[in-house]
Amino acid sequence: MRRSTVPISTVRICRARIWTLGCAALALAAPLLVGHTQTVQPVWVMLAADYGHLVTGAFWLGGVTGLLLYLHAARPATRGGCPRIPARQSAAMLARFSRFALYSVILLAVSGTLMAVLIVGSWQALVTTGYGLLLTIKLIIVGAVIAVAAWNRTDLLPRIARHPTDERQWVSLRRTLTAETILLVAVLAVTGFLTNTSPATTPEHAHGTETTAPTAQETALHAESQGLTVDGTITPTTAGKNTVTFRLEYEGEPITTEEVTVEARLPEQELGPFTATPQLDAATGQYAATLTMPVSGEWQIQVTTRIDTYTQPIAMIPVTVR
Repeated sequence: MRRSTVPISTVRICRARIWTLGCAALALAAPLLVGHTQTVQPVWVMLAADYGHLVTGAFWLGGVTGLLLYLHAARPATRGGCPRIPARQSAAMLARFSRFALYSVILLAVSGTLMAVLIVGSWQALVTTGYGLLLTIKLIIVGAVIAVAAWNRTDLLPRIARHPTDERQWVSLRRTLTAETILLVAVLAVTGFLTNTSPATTPEHAHGTETTAPTAQETALHAESQGLTVDGTITPTTAGKNTVTFRLEYEGEPITTEEVTVEARLPEQELGPFTATPQLDAATGQYAATLTMPVSGEWQIQVTTRIDTYTQPIAMIPVTVR
């Protein structure tokens, strides 16, 4: 019987890499469960574009950061000394990364453009809505990142390939990669704000049809469940950010515990939960929270409060968001 000549250590390393990549892919898919991805049609196109955007963005930021660490480890231990890793080996590795980075930029641009078209819906929205302005800022920063990366690829890399032992070229590369990393972190920060900002668009806007924004109105909230009574209001009951105010009673007695959470779900689109922690006004005994419900529909608002160690009643309130 013929035995495999592949060392056991190599097999284990391959399995560990596959396991690591699988876990990373699963972690990157987690943001797809919340946010604007599930609120825009067609959902499957948005899911595919969003996942491609997440994967390429993670590769770019992680790759540039790893490359900086690699170059730091490869530099000479003393000034004027020999590099710890041969310069030609570092140049070859850099060329491979540059090739994959080019593919990631193309996929990032395609997926990002597709998502912007589906979510924002018009050029005007880029400068007339909060979401559009944040997206515009993100695009400007991404443009700067691409410019730095393009200069690295078209100018620095050819010079390094011709003169791999010239330390000045490597110093320049480390500086530009540091700038690229800082810009990518800025992109990540703006993206964080985007995920918590309502696009403030409707399906009619997505098809180029103007609609009149519904007027704000105050809707009463009331529920009794498991001994818990919730009385309050929600304003303006429209897609986006809403202000929820309410008072609580448990078994007929007012309560002012600070362990209260409010969640909103849209069952028909499997959207949510969007969670808010209400603030208690001790003088009035009234809770207030800002709750985001990004699209219209029949929402379910859940109020959960902790009475004691073993008692945590929950009340559900249906709300129609226009």
